[in-house]
Amino acid sequence: MPERTPRGCRRTLLSMLAVCLAMLLCIGGTTLGLDGLCVASVTPRMPVYPGATITSKWHTFLRQFGMGESVMILHTPDDPEKVRSWYAVTISEVLRQNGNKGTFGSAKWAVDPAPEGDGSEITLYSACAV
Repeated sequence: MPERTPRGCRRTLLSMLAVCLAMLLCIGGTTLGLDGLCVASVTPRMPVYPGATITSKWHTFLRQFGMGESVMILHTPDDPEKVRSWYAVTISEVLRQNGNKGTFGSAKWAVDPAPEGDGSEITLYSACAV
């Protein structure tokens, strides 16, 4: 009986490469899909107050108000009560328009007197898919 010559490991390596590539595509697609879902759900609930200036912002993953945590701090010369009232009305309207679609991720806001003494400091915070 003739001896079989050993096959190379080429087919095995190509199969492993194909499996690894498929895994990367699945993980990448899921990650980008979740990030897009977070941005689409959270961004409308985190409006920037008219005329406010952004003093700082940071996020822990791909983009602002996407997956992970995001914080944006704004300053406006307007009175804190006026700003709180605007956010309450504006965000409740966004939620009312959203209807049965539901929301994904948490979105919180706070308005405090500005540390410098004039106007308001607005903090917008979101956490999504964490």
